[in-house]
Amino acid sequence: MAVLVGTDRLTGHEIVSFWNPRVRRRQLFLRHAKTKRFVRLLRELWVCATCGAEYESRRDETRNIIFEAMGCVAIVEEEWKDLREDAQFIALVDSTEDRSFERCVLKSAEAFGPDIAELITEVERIEYFSGRPREAVIYRRPRDRRWRRLE
Repeated sequence: MAVLVGTDRLTGHEIVSFWNPRVRRRQLFLRHAKTKRFVRLLRELWVCATCGAEYESRRDETRNIIFEAMGCVAIVEEEWKDLREDAQFIALVDSTEDRSFERCVLKSAEAFGPDIAELITEVERIEYFSGRPREAVIYRRPRDRRWRRLE
């Protein structure tokens, strides 16, 4: 039975996992969403959690800031190739989502300090990438329209 993991954020293709009895291992493929043809075999899967919060200054409204951070964790082929059951693979992806959320909070704490990182309580979105994504912390003031990257 095939497990649909999600959609690749870079290409828009579906990410599908299944146990292949011919090679006796679990395989992860990119599959075209419309034609359902397999595009590429994946050797790693990047799971990214995006989280954010709004910091309101007690002293001055001009110091208010809205920020988002993205934390990414990779799952490599050695971790999933021996998992026969779909439930085991789903549990692996779920635990990786939790680790990516922890990384997201850690990156926020590095950028803004632990007090502001405590404002983050939940994940805004989970995204899947077939290639290595660029982690970032972005922020903006409430009156600004564009986001700025914190390097």
